[in-house]
Amino acid sequence: MRTLQSHRLKPLLRLGMLAFLGLLMGLSGSTLALAEIDGGKLMGSGVAGGGWITAAPLPENLGSYAFAQNGQDFYVIGGANNNPTSEVNNLRRYNVLSNTWVELAPMPAVAQAQAAAFYNGKIYVAGGYYFGPLYALRIYDVATNTWTDGALLPMEAIDAAAGAYNGRFYVVGGETTPNLTQVYDIATNSWSTGSPPPAPSMATGYTQIGQYLYIVGGYLCPPPFSSCTNSTASRRLDMAVGTWSTGPTFTMARALFALATDGTKLYAVGGDLDGGSDENPTDEVDELALASWPAGTWVVSGPSLPAPRLSNRAGFFSTARGGGEIWSVGGGVYYNFGLDNLYLVLPHPTTTATRTATRTATRTVTTTATATRTATTIPTTATRTATTIPTTTVTAPPGATHTVTAVPTATATAITPPGATHTATAVPPATATAPPAATHTVTAAPTATVCPIQFSDVPPSNAFYPFIRCLACRGVISGYSDGTFGWQYDVTRGQLAKIIAQAAGLINTIPSTQETFADVPNSNAFWLFVERLAGTGAISGYSCGGPGEPCGPGNKPYFRWSAQATRGQIAKIDALAANIGDPIPTPQQTFSDVPSSNAFWVFVERLAGRGIINGYACGGSGEPCDPAQRPYFRWGANATRSQMSKIAANTFFPNCQTPGQR
Repeated sequence: MRTLQSHRLKPLLRLGMLAFLGLLMGLSGSTLALAEIDGGKLMGSGVAGGGWITAAPLPENLGSYAFAQNGQDFYVIGGANNNPTSEVNNLRRYNVLSNTWVELAPMPAVAQAQAAAFYNGKIYVAGGYYFGPLYALRIYDVATNTWTDGALLPMEAIDAAAGAYNGRFYVVGGETTPNLTQVYDIATNSWSTGSPPPAPSMATGYTQIGQYLYIVGGYLCPPPFSSCTNSTASRRLDMAVGTWSTGPTFTMARALFALATDGTKLYAVGGDLDGGSDENPTDEVDELALASWPAGTWVVSGPSLPAPRLSNRAGFFSTARGGGEIWSVGGGVYYNFGLDNLYLVLPHPTTTATRTATRTATRTVTTTATATRTATTIPTTATRTATTIPTTTVTAPPGATHTVTAVPTATATAITPPGATHTATAVPPATATAPPAATHTVTAAPTATVCPIQFSDVPPSNAFYPFIRCLACRGVISGYSDGTFGWQYDVTRGQLAKIIAQAAGLINTIPSTQETFADVPNSNAFWLFVERLAGTGAISGYSCGGPGEPCGPGNKPYFRWSAQATRGQIAKIDALAANIGDPIPTPQQTFSDVPSSNAFWVFVERLAGRGIINGYACGGSGEPCDPAQRPYFRWGANATRSQMSKIAANTFFPNCQTPGQR
């Protein structure tokens, strides 16, 4: 099991506490040996069914990537390596016959946890994660080695499953959309909604056989997605007619594993066990015969992997080595991902070892090493050459920080997010005032299920707890990969755009070519939300021509998405997005520091009149009391993430009621 997004980037402390994958392999009793290749086929004794074989390693430690296959060519796309921030944009192709990796044109932006499928000479890569959900649909043309963009996903898809058939690309599930099927029509470049899966689907194993997309296991994470258990579901989507069926119970209950198939069986390779704390990688391999679907039984299969691993997402199958073999590529333990590119020649014997398929929260998995658990290394037929095709450097900003960070090009460089060490001092919270009954209501229906808050740094005693919880339980806000919200950190203009757009329920489709601001291209994590807000007139930006903001074609303004947002700016954007236009008489002045001559005065007064905002008592340092003893709003001060949450919750979810904790 895990906490949501715990397989995202962890602090360096965690990485320092974990053993390297190679050490784990040594401790498991595995040995390395050499074999020869003759015309792409393995030669030597004990190869067929004798154990996992090591092929040409990945050029980079990698896990949580997208994948696709075309014949004997495997494609590994994006993913994460071992360094925070570790997402990459590399596209690599492995050829089974030559046993070599080749670097291809990288994606336009870095990402991990995307969903991909090959169809008619192209690879479709959707969604994913980079400091927030990504909505891009990237399309790679194999013949021309180029990328183009398709219509944006209507909803996010992190750790979703994917398949393609008959002119349609299917994206199933995801972290916050586990019951959603999104269908992309390739001919019309448009999305529609398909039949929902029979069980929530997130971080599953998945593979395709003809018209059938098989999806197995995964996580079950009830709102607000803070704590997860593992799924035992086996589902199959018939992409020819768009209907689902449910297969045998996956008693192994794993997630983040490779699901391979030889056309007659499914093979679940490695993954995250249920129970325990955070991720619990396993070396187990299980299989299901498909002849009697939806009947049948999952059984433990062997031999096991040389070492436990998860996020080895690609369950490739090939025929060039021993007539039929399944693969496990990359993955590892937490963010100790490896270079492993392993395969197992089929058929192989089903083990009858004492390894139980029943998982409990307190179980300890004991694996007995045998002579068959060997990792045999094979040399490449030629020197491995990583031919990088030059591309323009792409900027993809993080969604949870406020530092402008350059995204790595094809040779990925680690980027360390500053959010965890940010030391900005929060503005003291004012006494909360419940909004009056006449407040503006863009009201969401109460959440039907129990909703425990998901942030370790926001206990019920925190003054902002009800507002943060209100938004979190409705999917409006998310936090950092370490389980915190960072309530005391300054909020950026990009973050406020996302929060307000989502709280306001703005879901209109934006053409991928639309770019209102020079500094917010469609590769920017906040692009969609910024465009939606700009369309309402809630934001306008700054004229080009200033320092570091040159004018380009069309003289587009700059939004300054990475700059900290002030309390005055938030009041203006929030009031405009909520369409609060109450008339305010000129003499009215609620706050001592916001007279009618202040550019934000009318917006501040409109929010104050509805009880959405309040201020700080006069008499403090630099804030003398006037005759009316009016409070101060501190309109020029940077706002924190918690203050932004309070304003958004009061505006769009007044008197927010969220089901109690477990």
